[in-house]
Amino acid sequence: ISSTVLATQAPGLEKLKIFYGDKAISTVSKHTFILINTGRTPILEKDLISPPTIIFAENSEVLDLTIEKLNPENMIVHSIIGPDNRSISINFPLLNPADSIQFTAIVSGDAPKFNVTSRIYGLRGITFVERSKEPPPYRLSWAFYVASFFAIIISLIAIPIIWEYRHGKIALRVFRLEQARFSNFTKKDDLMQFVRYEIAPHMSITRDLFYSINQLIKDDIISEEERNRINSLIRSEIESTINLNRIPFIIVLVSLIMAYIFIINSLWPLILSYF
Repeated sequence: ISSTVLATQAPGLEKLKIFYGDKAISTVSKHTFILINTGRTPILEKDLISPPTIIFAENSEVLDLTIEKLNPENMIVHSIIGPDNRSISINFPLLNPADSIQFTAIVSGDAPKFNVTSRIYGLRGITFVERSKEPPPYRLSWAFYVASFFAIIISLIAIPIIWEYRHGKIALRVFRLEQARFSNFTKKDDLMQFVRYEIAPHMSITRDLFYSINQLIKDDIISEEERNRINSLIRSEIESTINLNRIPFIIVLVSLIMAYIFIINSLWPLILSYF
């Protein structure tokens, strides 16, 4: 995750000596690594045909190796410097998904380069990612904020339209189911009660509907002709409400879906960066 040159011998200062312990060196650098199981399968010690190993260039020498951080903290880890002092290996009895090992190597040599190797049963290999070459953090574009604002506005507009359309469909279904009952109404009060408690809760134009029904009924007793005309009136009012909101309902619904698809698509890389 980081590489830092700690000290180097400047040209013209040959008499200046740099020591690490009792060992004279010309350049010393610090390299910090994190080994993470990013998969979904635990890695067992028996799966390590060749443990994760970092091999430095020929002119390099590993001076020190330190395990700095373990996740979880009770993980058992064995770090080994190779016999040629050019490589380091990390062994463990178990590396669960998301487990990590952070370790640091102190290396001598001019700008040491290294290779990462491993052979693990069931896996294709180990992937090395250099943080300095990773893409910059994902940032949301201005279009995301515009789409979010648009989605909020459309949502506010959609609420009454969806309510009207849905309840119009409910009113029509109720009215169709109650046709047998409706055909038995002979009194004005009974019919008005039916409209008030069965149809009106699902409609927003009940005042006009009540007025129209009162205009059609001349007496307290309803004739068959009046009942048929009221039947047609109620059905017409309900269907008119549905048809009036059908196209706005479709437009709003499609716009809302498109806006939320764009928002989710914009957020998806950000979501994946946390996993």
